[in-house]
Amino acid sequence: LGSTDTLIQHPAALTHQVVDEEVRDATGISGSLMRISVGLEDPRDIQADLNHALNLSQRQSKPYPKNSALGALFPPAPSSPSFEESNTPTTAA
Repeated sequence: LGSTDTLIQHPAALTHQVVDEEVRDATGISGSLMRISVGLEDPRDIQADLNHALNLSQRQSKPYPKNSALGALFPPAPSSPSFEESNTPTTAA
């Protein structure tokens, strides 16, 4: 996304908003697709921030107001597993 900072983008609502929904779906740009551009921050910070955001997106007890921007992006989710909050980076073997 053109920066040294980590950014998360929702293409269907931003860069591809003007593209017809059928075309987006046919090209793999669904409404649930999120684009992550990883920046130069400490990997442990990025992982912790992503885990925190995923946990917030899955919360059920206090949904965001329906008329808010966050309510539109993160509606109450059905039962799903929680993501582990950790500052330990994972490494591939």
